[in-house]
Amino acid sequence: YIKYSDGTAEGWGSATLSTVPVTTAWGNVFSSGANKITLPSVVNAVPDRCELCLLETSSGVLLDVAGAPTQTATQPFYFVSGTSKSGITAKVGYRVVWQWQ
Repeated sequence: YIKYSDGTAEGWGSATLSTVPVTTAWGNVFSSGANKITLPSVVNAVPDRCELCLLETSSGVLLDVAGAPTQTATQPFYFVSGTSKSGITAKVGYRVVWQWQ
C-alpha cells in the first residue's frame, strides 16, 4: 500500500476463487452467489473507493459488482454467465482508497 502526505492511502491485491458454482438462474443468465475478498488489516477505515476487476478465469464469465465495501472486505460481487457452470476458477483484483485513521 501507499500512504500519501494528505492522509489518503491506497492499496491493491488479488484473490483466486476456486470451484465457484454459477448456477442460479436469473432471467436469461446464470449467477454465482455473493463473493467478497477480505482486505488486509492495514486498511483501517471504510474505503472511499473500491474497484474490482476480473484478471483471469477458467471460463467465459463476467463480473457483476453490487453494494459497498466495509473496512474488512470488498463489496459483494457475482460471476455471471450465459450458461450454467458447475464450478469456475477466477482471479479477481482490487484497488482500495481510504483516509488513514
